[in-house]
Amino acid sequence: MGRGSVAGVDQRLRRLLAGPRLRVGRRRALAALHQEEGEHGGGDDTRASGQEARRHRTGERVVGGGDQPATHTEENREEVERLTAIAKGWITWQARTITAECRERCGAQGLFPENGIADLPASIEGGITAEGDNLVIWVKAASEMVFGHQTALPDAMPAGGLADLPFLRGLFAQVEAVWQARARTALRAGPAGDPIGRWNVTSASALEMVSVHARLQAADALAAAAERAADPTARSLLLSLCRLFLLRQIREHTGDLLAEGHLTADQVRELPDALDAVVADLAPHMMTLVDAFDFPPEMLSAIPIASGGSIARTASRVAVPC
Repeated sequence: MGRGSVAGVDQRLRRLLAGPRLRVGRRRALAALHQEEGEHGGGDDTRASGQEARRHRTGERVVGGGDQPATHTEENREEVERLTAIAKGWITWQARTITAECRERCGAQGLFPENGIADLPASIEGGITAEGDNLVIWVKAASEMVFGHQTALPDAMPAGGLADLPFLRGLFAQVEAVWQARARTALRAGPAGDPIGRWNVTSASALEMVSVHARLQAADALAAAAERAADPTARSLLLSLCRLFLLRQIREHTGDLLAEGHLTADQVRELPDALDAVVADLAPHMMTLVDAFDFPPEMLSAIPIASGGSIARTASRVAVPC
């Protein structure tokens, strides 16, 4: 996934296209068009969140985004195992989405196996099924969390607006609570004496609750990583990525947040501008964020698209004479 990100960003900087309001004959780099970043769920914010969520999955952090090593006890074992299953599902599904997006950003070059992207989806598909099929383990987690989980809501909604990370985190926690309440209501109202029927009317809301919970955990992990950063620039960029990640997640739930009184109508109208502002702030640091994957130069130099090469020149060098 990371090497696909490197190649994808490199191509966004290299590929030129005719953009809106450009004079005839003028072209701009794909990366210059910010709406290209906003139309897809994947992005550096999701990749960074996935990296930190993976630390949770391996037990490196405690449940809930803390900053101390996890201790697995009999009391928290069930919760840790459930979080591991949820994180595994979210990370592998996001990896599939991101690799598809990276392939698209590379155009036809992304289809050639020599560039190291075309073969990634098959490997990720294996991860989606291995160690428990994602949907199956999420259904199990959802059934447990309808009544056996308490959403980590703040005592009171933090003051602030769309530029404030605690406020955004509080909003998304409210989204999880909304879907948990819906799942509980559906389960109680389901057909009596028909466990399958009751679950069928509950499952959609319960699975959405799990999805929101996974993304909230990822946001907490990314925010914790930002707080640990010693370098002020690194900390600022990570916090901006976390803000972008949460704004994107909140975007699809503005109706519920407005209905419950957690967002105002003006804030809903301001959300697109808030997203554009964060993207604009992060855009100049695109290569810094990609370089943070810290891939060895010798590895990237072997991938034509990641080292400024072309597949045509690579093919000519390795061609076997007849």
